Amino acid sequence: MRKILIAVILFSTAFFPGIQINEFAPVENAMAERAVEDFTHVVIAEEMTAEWCVYCPSAAENLMKVYEDIPNEPYYEDQFFFVALITDHVEEADDRYDEYPGSKSYPKVYFDGGDEEVGGGQSGTSNYENAIDSSGGRTDTDISLTISMQHVEGDTISLQTAMTWNEDGTTLNPTFDAVLRVYIIEPVSRFPNYDGDAYHYGFLSFAFDQNRSGTGTSIELNPHEELILSTTWTGGDHQDLAGNDFSDIDYNNLIVIATIYNDETATSDEYALQSAAAVPPEVDVDSVDGVLSGNIDITGNAMADRASLTQLEYNVDNGEWTDVTDSWDGEEFSFEWNSGSVGGGYHDLNVRATNQYGTTNVGTITVEVDNDETPPEVEIISPEDGFIANDYLDIIVEATDDVGVQGVEYMIPFSGLGNSEWRPLEYDSDYDNYKVTINTIDHSNGAHVLEVRAYDSSNIVYDEIDIELRNEENDVIPPEINWTPPDTDGAVSGIVDITMDVEDNYGVSYVQYMVNSGEWITMEQVDESFTYSSMWESNDVCNGVAKFTIQAYDNQNNFVEIEEWIDVENEEGDSSSCLNIVSPSENEHLAGNISVEVVALDEEGINNMEYKVDGNEWIDMESDNGLLYYTEIDTLTLEDGYHTLTVKAITGADEPTTQDIDFFIDNTGPIASITQDFSVAGYLVGFDITEMNDDTGVGNYSYRISTAENGSALSMYQEVIDNRIEIDITYLTSENHELEIMAYDILGNIQITTKSFVVDHSRMVSMISLEEYWATLEFGVGVMIETEYRMDAVLLQIYNQDMIFLTIPMWFDEDNDGEIIDSYTAQVTVDEPGTYTMKIKMETEHADLIGTGNEILIEDPNTLTEVIIPNQVEAGADFTASILIENGINPSNVKIWVESYDIELDQNGNAYSTLLRLPTIGNYNLHFEITIEEGTFVSENYQIAVVEPTVEEITEEEDGMFVFETPSLGIIPIIVALLVMSFITRRKD
Repeated sequence: MRKILIAVILFSTAFFPGIQINEFAPVENAMAERAVEDFTHVVIAEEMTAEWCVYCPSAAENLMKVYEDIPNEPYYEDQFFFVALITDHVEEADDRYDEYPGSKSYPKVYFDGGDEEVGGGQSGTSNYENAIDSSGGRTDTDISLTISMQHVEGDTISLQTAMTWNEDGTTLNPTFDAVLRVYIIEPVSRFPNYDGDAYHYGFLSFAFDQNRSGTGTSIELNPHEELILSTTWTGGDHQDLAGNDFSDIDYNNLIVIATIYNDETATSDEYALQSAAAVPPEVDVDSVDGVLSGNIDITGNAMADRASLTQLEYNVDNGEWTDVTDSWDGEEFSFEWNSGSVGGGYHDLNVRATNQYGTTNVGTITVEVDNDETPPEVEIISPEDGFIANDYLDIIVEATDDVGVQGVEYMIPFSGLGNSEWRPLEYDSDYDNYKVTINTIDHSNGAHVLEVRAYDSSNIVYDEIDIELRNEENDVIPPEINWTPPDTDGAVSGIVDITMDVEDNYGVSYVQYMVNSGEWITMEQVDESFTYSSMWESNDVCNGVAKFTIQAYDNQNNFVEIEEWIDVENEEGDSSSCLNIVSPSENEHLAGNISVEVVALDEEGINNMEYKVDGNEWIDMESDNGLLYYTEIDTLTLEDGYHTLTVKAITGADEPTTQDIDFFIDNTGPIASITQDFSVAGYLVGFDITEMNDDTGVGNYSYRISTAENGSALSMYQEVIDNRIEIDITYLTSENHELEIMAYDILGNIQITTKSFVVDHSRMVSMISLEEYWATLEFGVGVMIETEYRMDAVLLQIYNQDMIFLTIPMWFDEDNDGEIIDSYTAQVTVDEPGTYTMKIKMETEHADLIGTGNEILIEDPNTLTEVIIPNQVEAGADFTASILIENGINPSNVKIWVESYDIELDQNGNAYSTLLRLPTIGNYNLHFEITIEEGTFVSENYQIAVVEPTVEEITEEEDGMFVFETPSLGIIPIIVALLVMSFITRRKD
């Protein structure tokens, strides 16, 4: 009776091959026992899987662990390959599963066509490892097999496979019949598994014609003769069950596995005899920047996976291949390419790597070569040579080149705009020429050369014409005075006609003269001519000499000043005694060293001439002719303000004669009153000059920025416009700075006024971020930066106290329709709880700027939960795993993970729990996964020990039969067994 029951149980488990239960294999994983060199052939595993299968991901992940070279995991090098046949996506995959006997269950992995098979989900690699070891040692028909693959173009690949039967035929079997299956595979599959992750090594289609009733290609091999088959495979000719074709394949995400099976028509099984794979080598060619010429070093990396790299070649624009295998050192390559072998322009440089089986891959870079030997032609069409221009000027240039004009530029050297800087012209496609309109007011008046240049990839040509710019606003040339003083027998007398010619390129404003130190007298223009005239009464001065000072001004306040001396002799004039201070004049403002000139005449002669300032001592003056006396005074020895100059002539009769005038000393430049304007944009700091104080009159003034700490100038002096200064702080570091106003008065005195200010880049940064968030969950940070130009880089720096904890690049989002505000975003995950400060680092060509940011509190989500699980359970015993979650959190999903398996928990209030059973002795890792609105966070890891269950004696039932619990097979087979027993018992009765 026991035998009958056991048979029924075994039958029932076979009858339900697709039934799976939530039980977990042990944690430990044994290493491979069979050495790679002991394999008799390459083993292939066919993973039968489907997207809907909940336990299939565990099978896939453990197969991948076996396939990849992972520490502490088995690795079979090139002696093991696997393919995932996803039957609910690819019809040929389902057809292949149909060829295996029995009903379908998922997941199931067949090794070497069914020599070994492993069903169900796996928590380790040991079952797969044992199957590979077993199949790899199987002795069968000796077959040699290789396959190679090349990318033709687009979604088309070329395949070649070579196979040899390495045994002698017999009279009854002179040839060997076999089945060839060639699997087209994506290592990163387009099809997702149950967890939503991409399948590993997902099957797309079989290659070669399927010339038999099942999958595969029937072949006949002669003893010791190589059979070579070749074909092309195009992705667009194949599709999945949803009707989507494979025209979007990526050659770098393809491998091909070829396997030879026994022909099942000739043998009782269809085991795999030999397998081979075509894996494209990896080729990465380093980019070469800039425009190239001459010999260029081409570098990069090339490697072959599960094969040896045997050849490295390159070509240009799909030309003839050149072998450079010697340049490869096992991983990196470096060879020299003569760019002069091709014409100028853009070219594709291809590097091809070939492995030992003939599978190739190509890496490509695009390079720009400068080998253009024909220069462009350029001509200025407008204006014409010698053109006189004012206001706006249109410049039109024609430029042509056989390869292509890369740019056309113009320059007006030494004209005040950028001091000989080339500026671009824009191409006008309607007229096939280059144009620009310039404002000639931005250039100085006068004769200039207009230069243009056109250039291609390797040549520059020039053209030039002469132009003259005439803008009254830019006039800096003073008038010219042409005067010959009147001379009547060596002296003048009475009323004298003072007439002169004065000319200016834009017109004379007025002409004036002064005799000695008297008042200025304006001259009259004669009939709108260049002649200016005035009548002077010479009796107003002493006989002797008179100093004429003449000034002429134009409309831009440019002026010229000349001096002339005229002899004066009037019959009624005073010739006995005359003393006159010629310079300085009354109330004149003076600075620096000044000249004092005095005319003195007496019939008794002048014995001595002296001067003094204010109440100081008398000082002698010098004379070359006994008529004009002179001296110099250093006004720096005097205080600023009014002073009195007194001169004294001692006549031959020892009689003193004196004269005095008042003059003003001003050796101090203008002092600026500066106020800072805090209402401007965040990236600007503004200043207003509210007043410029000077006793004599302000000339011009300019500004610059210097740092207060080290005084180094960060900018050249620049002109102040309309008493307003706005400075872009993206040029300045975050520290104290000084604004310097350098001002001159009309006497040439200079004065620097400073204004301290602090640069704080937080004013130009507006951060959008949370105030608190959960550790391990991703959150977004946005920043708005007020700036006129794009930053080189924007980084989010997260500080833990004063140390940088994390630096993340931010991505440019938008520039708000051309406004001065740019947006940047970043996604951030902080794993450790705590209080952090987020700052924005802006990298510019001038400096690295730091904008003060926001604080964020990162909280530990595990403080919201309480986990209830036992530390130890018996194997096969049911236990409850629970987690309590703080009220108000309201998770949308809560799971428990046992090793690589996950189970959704049932909710009861704020408690989430499930019933678990661990059938195998060992240590297990568990953790909870909680999904809330902000994301999903993972609890700490918990370990539970599964120990030997308490042994209970087996009790014999009344029928003499035994009840066996089979946890690994589930409850359904037990139920079936009990029903069968009941049926047998009833029949016995």
